[in-house]
Amino acid sequence: MGVDTALPVAIDLTGPEAPGLRRTVEGILGWQVVDDATGHYMPPIVRFVAVDTPPAEHPGARVLVVRPDDTTGGVAHAMVAHRARGAVDWPCDAEVLAAAVDRIGSRTPPPTAGRVLRIGGVAGGVGTTTLTLALAGLVAWRGRSVLIVVRGDAPVARVREVPVGASSSPDLFARATPVDGVPGARIVRVEAPGFDVPVDDAIDLTVVDEGVELDVDVLVGRPDRHLVEQVGRSTASTVIVNGVGSAPARDLVRATHGRRVVQLPASVRVGRADLHRRVPASLPGSWLRRLVPIATHLVAAPGSAPESPLERTTVRAQERVPETTT
Repeated sequence: MGVDTALPVAIDLTGPEAPGLRRTVEGILGWQVVDDATGHYMPPIVRFVAVDTPPAEHPGARVLVVRPDDTTGGVAHAMVAHRARGAVDWPCDAEVLAAAVDRIGSRTPPPTAGRVLRIGGVAGGVGTTTLTLALAGLVAWRGRSVLIVVRGDAPVARVREVPVGASSSPDLFARATPVDGVPGARIVRVEAPGFDVPVDDAIDLTVVDEGVELDVDVLVGRPDRHLVEQVGRSTASTVIVNGVGSAPARDLVRATHGRRVVQLPASVRVGRADLHRRVPASLPGSWLRRLVPIATHLVAAPGSAPESPLERTTVRAQERVPETTT
């Protein structure tokens, strides 16, 4: 991995060693400590846990912080429970923490592993599910494993429905429904809220269709007054304006306060793909092209992954199509 000076890390410790570890991480190593409330903006690559830290499905490769009074049995149990990729003795390893994490990082999955992209709409029927499937397809076509979580009637055939508690299943990805025409993408459907998105080595990215929801990473809406009124209340870093509407472009730009705004045209072919439940495989390349920058940001190493079949035929014209509004 090579430890970067701005390495995002999480510290899931509550004991007396936690403040010292944080001082070392921030003050000496210059790493950036993130918490789970804001971690979806910058997911941690490394998560420090203690023997008594309850296991939880949060992003980040686990590094076990072993204290002098921890027993051998307790350490072994914690390594298994957290699926930890390594351990450091604290405070003995304080001076070599960076080197220890760098060694562990060489066995760490790409930065997308365990990442979650939540997509919501300002209202029903604005294309949230279609955009969820389209973005997941673009990432999967680049060689990543993507789990898609949808609610309600998704425009894809034969979606397996799973209970809310299924996120703890270690083989959820293997049991999910393959997406036709998109190797590497699988999909599950949930009815009830409260689905804890799994963090699994087999899943590089989980894309969740949150339905009508403002507390998301990507917000979808029609270019109308409702979007103008609601976008300022959303936590989304990207706003996708789908189709046509009555709101002036200047009002939308003003309401988004400088966030990325991707404008998608109305498309009969997209509607037809929805009707025949052939999203994302049947989406036109010219429509997908404007979503490519978002997918590129989500892959671990932009440029190193293969292009999707649709990108290969359309990306040459990308410079002629504005990807965002201004």
